[in-house]
Amino acid sequence: MIFITNILLAADISTQGVHTSCSQCSMSSGKDAMWEDNVGPSLYAKAQGRPVKIWGLFGGGRLEYYVLPADPEKPKQKTTHMNTQRYAWLVQSKFAAWRRKCFPGSGPVHLVQDGEKCLWVKENQKHIADAGFTLLKQYPKYSPDLNHIERWWHRLRQRLETHAPEEFESREDFIDRLRRTVTWMNKHWRKEALQQCTNLEERAREVLKMGGKRTKF
Repeated sequence: MIFITNILLAADISTQGVHTSCSQCSMSSGKDAMWEDNVGPSLYAKAQGRPVKIWGLFGGGRLEYYVLPADPEKPKQKTTHMNTQRYAWLVQSKFAAWRRKCFPGSGPVHLVQDGEKCLWVKENQKHIADAGFTLLKQYPKYSPDLNHIERWWHRLRQRLETHAPEEFESREDFIDRLRRTVTWMNKHWRKEALQQCTNLEERAREVLKMGGKRTKF
């Protein structure tokens, strides 16, 4: 199973499955930052950072990601957001390659994605199928305990925080550090990542055991 979600960072997946997702952090002079449920060290207030939003896919013990471009009107203050057209481009240009990297062999790969409307338009569902994924349409909308990628966003945040520079860090420098960090994690933390991608049954049992309360995941 593959999970896909988004994460906003900042700088000055029984059957195979994947989860996709998005998240956000904020960069201020020399450090990363996080506010609310965004990813990154909580060092600065919301208004102080420069956002860098990434969209990630986590499956087969690997994290693949795409950095959304800066807002052309306010490149130093804002980042663009995911929409129907951008997601269509992302799926068509990246998903097939990401699938091959996460699952080199054949066989069905199920995709779990967030609930934003732009992800679920019929055209994008077709693009997802064309890329080799079976989209799971019946999955708990608010299920962090069943969402593998959220834990990996947390691990990414920790790694970025540990190696944050003391000097001013530009958006370009931060994106380069993000690339090197994800590459390092995919190589050195693959065993842990693979475990995170394949323990859904254990997670489900824990959720049932806790009766809806927060679990260890």
